[in-house]
Amino acid sequence: MIKTIAQAIRFRQWLKNFLVFFPAFFAGSLNDLHTLKTEVIAFFGFCFSSSLGYLLNDWRDRDLDRAHPKKRTRPFASGVLSSLRGLLIAVVLLIGLVSVELAMPWRYLICINLYLLVTITYTLYFKNLPVIELIVLTLGFLLRPLGGAAAVDLLVSKWFLIVVGFGALFVGATKRLAEFLKSSERLVRAVLDEYTEGFLQSLINVSMAITLMGYALWVFEIQKGGTWSEVSLLPVTLGAFRYTWHRERGEAEAPETLIFQDPVLLFSGLAGLVTLSLAIYGK
Repeated sequence: MIKTIAQAIRFRQWLKNFLVFFPAFFAGSLNDLHTLKTEVIAFFGFCFSSSLGYLLNDWRDRDLDRAHPKKRTRPFASGVLSSLRGLLIAVVLLIGLVSVELAMPWRYLICINLYLLVTITYTLYFKNLPVIELIVLTLGFLLRPLGGAAAVDLLVSKWFLIVVGFGALFVGATKRLAEFLKSSERLVRAVLDEYTEGFLQSLINVSMAITLMGYALWVFEIQKGGTWSEVSLLPVTLGAFRYTWHRERGEAEAPETLIFQDPVLLFSGLAGLVTLSLAIYGK
C-alpha cells in the first residue's frame, strides 16, 4: 500500500520542489538553522500541494490512462487505488498543507495558494489549451522559488527568475516534443494534436538560448567566491546540451528520472551545484 500511495502522490516529482530552497541557498543563508528549518517546512507545503494536483489529475484521467501502455499502471487507472481511498489521501495531504500554512508568513500563503489554484485549473481546463498550458506549467515552476523566498523574506534576482522560467519552458517543450513523436501519448494528451514538430523545436531552441544567457548574466551578478560562479557555466551548459541530445533520441519524456539514469547529466547537475556552493559559501 505504501508503494501505491507513493505512486499516487508522485513522490518522485517532489524533486521539483527543491526549487523552494534556491533563493536562500543563493543568498548564502541556508547555513542558518532557522532559515533552513523554515525552508524545509515551505518545501513540504509545495509537496503536499503538488501531490493534491497529481491526485486530481490521475483520478480525472483514469479512463484515458487505461488506454496508455505506461500510464495504465497508475493507481487509479489500474484499479489498485479506489476513489474513496484517493479521497482519504487527499484529505491527509490537505491537512498537511493547512498545518504548513498555519506556521508560515502571509507572503508564503499567497504563493502556495496561488500554486494550488494554478495546479487545479491546469488539470481542469488549461491542460487542453496549446501554448497556454506550457505557460501555466512555467508559472507553477516560478511560484516554487518565489514561495521559498517569501517564507524567509528574501528578494529574488530577476535573472534567476528568467533562468527558472525559461528553463521550465525549455524542459516542458522538450517533454511535449518527445510525447508528440509518440502516437500513444496522443491518446491521453489531446493538446498534442494542436502542436507541430517545427513549432516545438523553435520553442525549445529559443527557451534554451534565453536560459543560458540569463544564467550567464546571473552568475556574473553574484560577485562572490572569485571565479567559481563563472566556472559553473561549464557544467550547466554541458547539462543543457546533453539534455538536448537526449531529446533528439526521443528520451526526454520523463526529465525527473532521466537525470538519474544518465551519469553525464547527473555529473553536470552536481558539478554546477558544487561550484555555486564554493562561490557562495567558500568564504
